[in-house]
Amino acid sequence: MVKNRPLAVISQKRNGYLSELEHELGEQTVRQLEAMGYIENAPSANGDTWKITRRARRMAGLKYKPSSMFERLVDYYYFNIRRVKLSI
Repeated sequence: MVKNRPLAVISQKRNGYLSELEHELGEQTVRQLEAMGYIENAPSANGDTWKITRRARRMAGLKYKPSSMFERLVDYYYFNIRRVKLSI
């Protein structure tokens, strides 16, 4: 299972109905996302809705951004030439 699945789900959807999000992620996870400030209530006449916050968009951008050419070259140097094995 993906560790940051809730962040991935809300960053893809951007907004929607709260009941659909609770069905997909679970009620407790949705409450945790609200407490962390990743989603907020969005007023709508159709029902309870949510939208992603700027903080969550920034966090998802940091986690899911592609590697730059420089980062790939540095990785190649350390893993293949220097033979350094790092684990976090």
